[in-house]
Amino acid sequence: MLSWDRGPQNRFWTAGPRLPHNVQQGQARKQTLKRSDNQQFGFKLVGVPYLSFCILLVLGFGLYSPCLAKSPAPDFQLTSVQAKLFYSDTGTFSEDILTSPDFTLWNTIIGEGSAKGPSNSTLVLVEISGPSGGYGERRKVEFEASFRGIDRVVKQTSEIGVFGNNGKCFLGFWLYDTGCEPVKLVVKLTGQTKESSMTKTINFRCGE
Repeated sequence: MLSWDRGPQNRFWTAGPRLPHNVQQGQARKQTLKRSDNQQFGFKLVGVPYLSFCILLVLGFGLYSPCLAKSPAPDFQLTSVQAKLFYSDTGTFSEDILTSPDFTLWNTIIGEGSAKGPSNSTLVLVEISGPSGGYGERRKVEFEASFRGIDRVVKQTSEIGVFGNNGKCFLGFWLYDTGCEPVKLVVKLTGQTKESSMTKTINFRCGE
């Protein structure tokens, strides 16, 4: 026997006897409850992973928080710049001519003034302070020497080595043909957050 299903979404002919109206209502109620249970169950399935994801996300931000990140290495500091005459007749060096106000740099190429021998080369020593036993990774010292009165500029760049137990590291820069023209020294420590620099002048003079 064919019967017409008058449901709102299922208007088609079905085979078999037509069920009483009260039975149809009971089945519809069961289907409604079943769908409600499935929706609640689905919420649980979706809600638990979502909650877990939120917890992991919060923990992840906590682990990578800037407060827990590794602190950057402290900035190094240029401590001093020294200059020493090289005596060509003995192979020795003078005292630091930048910190000796009474040292006369007159005709040093022939050993006059306060020089203890002829000198036409100068060693510049740069002292850097940093962590004991540390290493100056990605940090460099830029050295520039400008000779006054002549068109001559010497530029050098050197990497920083390993610091000693006293937290000191020294770099040497060699200047040739010195002794008559004043030399302006500019030293910069680069590759860190705060740049450190120093400027000095060696007042060489020559004459009769």
